Amino acid sequence: MATLAAALAASAPLVLAGQATAGERGLFHLPGVDDFRVQKVQRAEREQEWPFTVDEGYLSCAWLLGKPTVYFTDDPGQDADLDEIRVVVVSTDPFDLLLGRFAGRGLIGTQESIETLIHKMAPLKTVGDRLCEQPRGTIVGPGEL
Repeated sequence: MATLAAALAASAPLVLAGQATAGERGLFHLPGVDDFRVQKVQRAEREQEWPFTVDEGYLSCAWLLGKPTVYFTDDPGQDADLDEIRVVVVSTDPFDLLLGRFAGRGLIGTQESIETLIHKMAPLKTVGDRLCEQPRGTIVGPGEL
């Protein structure tokens, strides 16, 4: 789990490095490893609304630039290096989703329209936002939110 949190922290934009404020909800806060809340999620049997190319992974959230930012990562296994973990932002913003198709290294399917992808991402974004309301470092069990 520490490797996953480190990968997420590394994926956060570093544009404002060195300008972090004390409060995690501050505009210039950049999340560290201990700032993430994590929940394992998986595709339900026969689920048609799953936006990812893998059947399970981790939903996580941390505050970035003053707003909750939700991520989905695949599960590469215990011995994976940081560069083996694929991460995409879970969002309903079309720009974020277009970037996710390229930066996620195949984690989001490319056959779907952006409108369909927004529809499929919305419930996961909602759960991720609720996850961000939990204390820092929380690991939530499947289906708890």
